[in-house]
Amino acid sequence: MNRLENRDDAARLLLQLIRPLKQHYSEGKAWLLPGSTAAHYGRKPAAMEGFARILWGLGPLFAGKDFSFTPEESGEVSEWKQICQDGIRHGTDPKHEEYWGDIQDYDQKMVETAAVVTAMMLAKEDLWDCFSEKEKENIFQWLNQINQKNVHPNNWRFFRILVNVMFRRFGLPADEERLKDDLDLIESCYEGDGWYHDGNPNQLDYYIPFAFHYYGLIYAHFMEKEDPEYSRTLRERA
Repeated sequence: MNRLENRDDAARLLLQLIRPLKQHYSEGKAWLLPGSTAAHYGRKPAAMEGFARILWGLGPLFAGKDFSFTPEESGEVSEWKQICQDGIRHGTDPKHEEYWGDIQDYDQKMVETAAVVTAMMLAKEDLWDCFSEKEKENIFQWLNQINQKNVHPNNWRFFRILVNVMFRRFGLPADEERLKDDLDLIESCYEGDGWYHDGNPNQLDYYIPFAFHYYGLIYAHFMEKEDPEYSRTLRERA
């Protein structure tokens, strides 16, 4: 029984939760579609979403140090690293059969970029440094498509913000104009006392903690030195 008393317990719980998913990855590991489900977008974006969402757990796991894992658990973590590396490598390669596809205006794949870049920033050694220069260029080109497309004027702007934050941290060409515009848009949604509206002034719902504060704290973590004042503001609001 996992009692969740410490960080090791939380890491083991993550491994328990995602272990059954291994059998559902595509051959190239870029797609994960565990069952027959439906959304307003097709199966290919849904399979890319499946791959990306697991990174919200695996990125922090790879970044963590000094876990008291058994040799078997350490081996499993290494296996997950290989799965993620293969998936990112193939998903961003336009010549590979499991290419995630070009990003379009208001694309669901924009949502998933947040998990990809956050995991890369947390675990740079395992999810960025490991790639060849050509593979890094493919990753950059795939992510950079978000800077050339229309993004909903609501919490979605955080996805593009985080992409450009990653570009800054990794010495890649960030779109500074987009970054400023997106931060201004997020700020225009602020209502005071920790509350945002989600694009529509009448829409104040669960996306305030789930998106605005969640992504805001990620921004504050990675931009603390470069943008200390706004990072402090985002922490206070949260």
